[in-house]
Amino acid sequence: MKNTTLAIHIVLILLISASCNMDRESHIAGERILQTGDPESVGMSTERLNRIDPVVEAYVQKKWISGATAIIARHGKIVYHKSLGMRAMAIMPLLYEPGEEYTYGLNTDLLGYLIEVVSGQSLDLFFRERIFEPLGMNSSSFFLEGDQEHRLVSLYEPIGDGGLQASTDRDYYYPIEGGKFYFSGGGDCFQQPRIIVSSYKCSLIMASMANTSS
Repeated sequence: MKNTTLAIHIVLILLISASCNMDRESHIAGERILQTGDPESVGMSTERLNRIDPVVEAYVQKKWISGATAIIARHGKIVYHKSLGMRAMAIMPLLYEPGEEYTYGLNTDLLGYLIEVVSGQSLDLFFRERIFEPLGMNSSSFFLEGDQEHRLVSLYEPIGDGGLQASTDRDYYYPIEGGKFYFSGGGDCFQQPRIIVSSYKCSLIMASMANTSS
């Protein structure tokens, strides 16, 4: 279990390193790109980066994961980019034949669990302390409690005569019923419309700043 936790820490740190060191200087035809570079040129170690390979390969051999793609960039240069175990993933059977049924992936839920493992907090507490409270998003939550329940938007479904009726799908009521203990990273949170619009606006401003920085 300690080895598993350590590996999760490593993977998460690598992802953060890749995402937080995106190139802000190189532009070709107005589009941002990352150049491939030597690890030592940006203060990283080729030998230590190569330690990633056996860790991921061991996970594949133990069938803990089917495969992984890792990319690490620093100071605008990609210093590690490999796909491992993809052959094993390619021969895995499908849940359904294409076009027969559809199943949502649980990848974002797994990312939420990674946050819980690394932080030692439940996902709702992590979001509240690290995101919602600092940004003043005090009405954001995974579930609705008490006087918030009336804010759940009504959903409707068609009926035989061409009209509509309130949804009878029990899944619709999960925000206000049940144990309220599963904090789904892929299920998102409940927020007021103005908060959603504000968060989109912030994203647009950040994207604009990144595209115009030199």
